[in-house]
Amino acid sequence: MRIVPGEDVRIIVAGQPKTGNVWVKHILASLYDLEVAAEPPAGSAEALQAFVEENRFKPDSIFHEHFWPSDAFFDALPADGCHLVTPLRHPYDAFVSLYHFAQRHPEPFLQGNDPARHMIGKPIGDPAVLHFLENDFGGYIQLSLSWLVSGRSSITRYEDLCARPVQEVQRLAREIEPVGWWRARRATRAASAKKLRRLGGYWQVHIRAPGVDDWKNHLTEAHLSIFETRYGKLIEGLGYRTYSDLAV
Repeated sequence: MRIVPGEDVRIIVAGQPKTGNVWVKHILASLYDLEVAAEPPAGSAEALQAFVEENRFKPDSIFHEHFWPSDAFFDALPADGCHLVTPLRHPYDAFVSLYHFAQRHPEPFLQGNDPARHMIGKPIGDPAVLHFLENDFGGYIQLSLSWLVSGRSSITRYEDLCARPVQEVQRLAREIEPVGWWRARRATRAASAKKLRRLGGYWQVHIRAPGVDDWKNHLTEAHLSIFETRYGKLIEGLGYRTYSDLAV
């Protein structure tokens, strides 16, 4: 759905955790001068429906949440529409980012009884971490793949945002409301990870220095074997390559 200039803008950034959701949200907020919702709904269709029915999804606003692309979710969207954006990221790097996030910010994993809580305080090669990767991380990858195949969301790749941010933001904007080069450049600079981290607090926890292939600094043959045997087809479905292919 393209936004008609002059109309109210509502955007939901929906996708897998640790794929750049916060970064993309703030780029788009800067790009279109949107308010970032302070109290977005939890990641369920029911919560979104209540959020919309209570008129809390304000015009010219944006938020991110890890929704699944279900019929109930799409039915809960505002009647006058909103735009959906989903960041994708190589699962190797997404896993490493999730591991480090759990170490820096363990409370929500503990409070929510999340399986990732078993990684907290453990070295990345610990058996508990490998167990989580093998038995639980597949759901994260499947969330990204579900959005990709749904065809209902504008896709942006973390790697493209790192390599050529202005060009990628312009490409993404063509599916929302096209913008010029200078406007895209200003938005990427305003929402750069370096600038956001300087704010401290929340930003120090949620924003790491962006980068591609950080997995090479952390993952072992044990991790890579699990990715290959358990998730190879999912990774290829996302348009990425597994280690065995990368090594060729």
